[in-house]
Amino acid sequence: GFTHVKDGYKRGFGKTPVFKKGNKYKTGSITFVQELLKIGGYDIGTAGENKDGIDDDFGGSLEKAIIKFQKDNNIPDNGIIDKKTINLLYTKHGKEWLEMYKKEKNK
Repeated sequence: GFTHVKDGYKRGFGKTPVFKKGNKYKTGSITFVQELLKIGGYDIGTAGENKDGIDDDFGGSLEKAIIKFQKDNNIPDNGIIDKKTINLLYTKHGKEWLEMYKKEKNK
């Protein structure tokens, strides 16, 4: 299921915080990153309500997916969602995310 906060990019990352494994954010920001990675074909595990890896929790599966994305894109592979990582994720998959969001919103 595709669920996310309205205008997630601006709301979740306007100030571009740094997100790390183990921290409990529950703001929708981690969900947004999970959705972007999933759109990009990255394995984010099977946690969450729909067993699709989307659970707004920064665990080990998400960290592995972030590291793989970072390596694939030649940016520092530290497993942390920093400004460079989120900006690149959004640049690569944000358009698709917005299309999916609009479809879900109009259901």
